[in-house]
Amino acid sequence: MENLAAKFNNNSNLFRTYTMTLKFNDRICGGIPKSEKAIEGWIRANVEDKSKLEQMISDTKESMNVDNLSEEDLNNLAKSAWNGFKSDENGIYIEGRQIKSMFKESANVIKNVLNVSAFKARVAERVFVDEDKVYILKPLLLPFEENDPDNKYKEPTGSYEGMVHAMTAMGKISALKRVDYVDNCHITFTLKVLDEKLVTKDKKRLDIPTYIMHLINHAQENGLGAERSQGNGKFTCEFFGEIETTEEN
Repeated sequence: MENLAAKFNNNSNLFRTYTMTLKFNDRICGGIPKSEKAIEGWIRANVEDKSKLEQMISDTKESMNVDNLSEEDLNNLAKSAWNGFKSDENGIYIEGRQIKSMFKESANVIKNVLNVSAFKARVAERVFVDEDKVYILKPLLLPFEENDPDNKYKEPTGSYEGMVHAMTAMGKISALKRVDYVDNCHITFTLKVLDEKLVTKDKKRLDIPTYIMHLINHAQENGLGAERSQGNGKFTCEFFGEIETTEEN
């Protein structure tokens, strides 16, 4: 019996596949809390599916290397907010969903400029980042040599500290904030985009490269990652090209 799932999963004409490289102009900042209590609070506030909360909290603590923090680090975390990156044995990374969110945010902002109704929803249903983990890479010495195992940053290149202020039931409080960052870096990822042009309200048709680059042109000014209000996370799109697929009968 022929396995139709295998046949069509590997040979679908629904999507076009692209690769994209973004080079950060200055630095990208991590936005995931490192303290255990902060991690739990951050996830509980941002996860809609409550049935998956405990597993996500556990996985995030592991990927943030909370167990490896020193006693001094833990004491500092009790008094401050420390945000950083997730990591694994290959290096530090951002998640593909963060890039997807970037596209959706830009779509929501420029929908009236492009005259596309429900642009955010259309992007959410049509544009997908293939990778769950998008590693933060060292500067390119030669174009697109991404398979070099030493090309991934293993840890942030630095961190900075500042004061944050908040109003609570007990009054105004101030605390120390610490943010990990990586400078002089880039990321490369794969986009799967539904093979369909978008139609504007005045019946113009936008092909995939056109509307994706409109999104990128806005996003590169808005930035990616944390601390964007401080001018961090701005980037330049260094490469955007289609990956040709070979159809099998």
